[in-house]
Amino acid sequence: MAKSPPAGNPESTQTFEDAMSELEAIVHVLEDSRLPLDQLKIDQSFVRSIGVTANDDVIVQAIIGMARTLGIDLIAEGVETVAQRDFLERSGCCAFQGYLYGRPQPLADFEAAVRSARG
Repeated sequence: MAKSPPAGNPESTQTFEDAMSELEAIVHVLEDSRLPLDQLKIDQSFVRSIGVTANDDVIVQAIIGMARTLGIDLIAEGVETVAQRDFLERSGCCAFQGYLYGRPQPLADFEAAVRSARG
């Protein structure tokens, strides 16, 4: 059974409720066999909290565990720091997107950068 958040702290209560709502939504989607789900994305709101609170770290690890158990590919969005990426890798997530890897740019600029990197 899930632990209740500390009494008298509305912000903690809301964060806890938001996290539980997100997890319930994920479980519901994963249980719905009508959806051809082959990839799950960890929302940037969870990634942003990695290393900030232990509860959020556990939630991210639970999402990764569910995806791995069900054989679903996983990607984390909003990865901005090496610490976030390292935590995700240690936890079993190997695909990332976010400012750590680059800012949004026009397609032509991206293609030029790829050509340049290839030599």
